[in-house]
Amino acid sequence: MVRLARDAGYNDHRLAFSYYARAQVMIKDDPRLAAADFSQAYIGFKTLFGVQDIHTAHAAVQMASLALSAGKLQTALEYINASIPAAQKAQNGSLLFGLLAMKAEVFEALGQVSDAKALRREAISWGRYGIASQSEISRRLGQVAALLPKLSTKGF
Repeated sequence: MVRLARDAGYNDHRLAFSYYARAQVMIKDDPRLAAADFSQAYIGFKTLFGVQDIHTAHAAVQMASLALSAGKLQTALEYINASIPAAQKAQNGSLLFGLLAMKAEVFEALGQVSDAKALRREAISWGRYGIASQSEISRRLGQVAALLPKLSTKGF
């Protein structure tokens, strides 16, 4: 897909989407390539449409999940906070659910437990709108919680 876009001379949203699509397909088989492709998609969409665009937000949620899984809380928060306005404007409940659920995990990791609980409740509300199934919402909350590396409490 990426090669086709490049060979056709595309240097616009079609190339950015090609990176995004390949990343989605390759995430399990080649996570490094997928991470690089999500980054290229994010850069492409951000350059073309700006940071508060729904296309950019879709790539940003992937970048935030990668940052979160690497323990880079501030980086994850930057992607999340920049993307929330676009997801709200588009009323994209599924995307807002993911962004807010990740933000809740960041806040919890930073010790802001009451803020994390409020964000999680808001995420669930958006999940009911954009996902509907409570079992799917619970499953996705578990996936988001599993992104953050568990810190040792034993001092090493």
